[in-house]
Amino acid sequence: MQPYSKEEQFQGVKGWWNSDKILKWDNLYDNYNVHAMRYLNSRCDVILERLDEFNIPNGAKVLELGYGAGQIASELVHRGFDVTGVEISEKLCEVAKNRCKRNNPNGTFDLRVGNIEADLGFENGYFDVVIQMGCLQYLHNPNNCLKEAYRVLRPGGYFLVGQRNAYCMSYLTSMRSNVRNLIYFLFREKFEIESCYRSLLCDSKLGKYFKKYEDTKIFNSNFMSKGHVSLHYKMHKNIYTDSILTSQVKNNGFKVLKKSGAYFPFSENKLFWNFNLKYDYYLSRLQKLRFFHFLYKFSRTVIIVTKKYS
Repeated sequence: MQPYSKEEQFQGVKGWWNSDKILKWDNLYDNYNVHAMRYLNSRCDVILERLDEFNIPNGAKVLELGYGAGQIASELVHRGFDVTGVEISEKLCEVAKNRCKRNNPNGTFDLRVGNIEADLGFENGYFDVVIQMGCLQYLHNPNNCLKEAYRVLRPGGYFLVGQRNAYCMSYLTSMRSNVRNLIYFLFREKFEIESCYRSLLCDSKLGKYFKKYEDTKIFNSNFMSKGHVSLHYKMHKNIYTDSILTSQVKNNGFKVLKKSGAYFPFSENKLFWNFNLKYDYYLSRLQKLRFFHFLYKFSRTVIIVTKKYS
């Protein structure tokens, strides 16, 4: 897959996150299938645990980049933080504001619409904590966002970042996901490939042989293209693993303090969704043991706590 231009990428992502389909994110944390709920709530749980662990005081200025429907932002406001957020979706901005008002009528928050890859408009060193959860894959150049996060974070402040992991263990139980990961490994792909046959053949480096067929009827059939989100939007999604995310935060000046995994599903198959909860329960605890800490590398979301020292 060839990368889109910066403007094409921004408009494509903006179009997707302002579509009617995106309103499902209002319910994904508490009124969806157990697989999606556990995946998303685990991310929130780990973020809150880390804030407690590093003794972030009430009233601290916290910036969330890409706050979505406001589930994490609402919890942050509830804990007494002064919360600011920047989000590309106008639809989710309204949802998030309503959630924060409803759950924290006396809380302090400022949720706005904007581009997290551009100048955020805040003073240098303004925030005590910056949080980014699951947004970097949508950016034309994630380093622009990371540089801004570093700029607006005060010296001694914490940056918490999490991304969906391309090598999550649950993908090992899916034939198409196994093929996709093999393609990632063999061809050193930079962008995510949707787990549908059309994307596997046309969006990877195999497109050298199959791209010419992408406009044919069979390649656009439901069988070949089901689940291909970016098919109707000009956007790519960056691949993330533990090593890629670690390299990016280090290259932008952050010092890594701690790594964790959030959610350890066994399978993407809905027949295993309830079993995933038990599987996750034990592996989430095992990763905290020194000998088994490496397990975080195979979680659904890799979360890294970093610090700005200068």
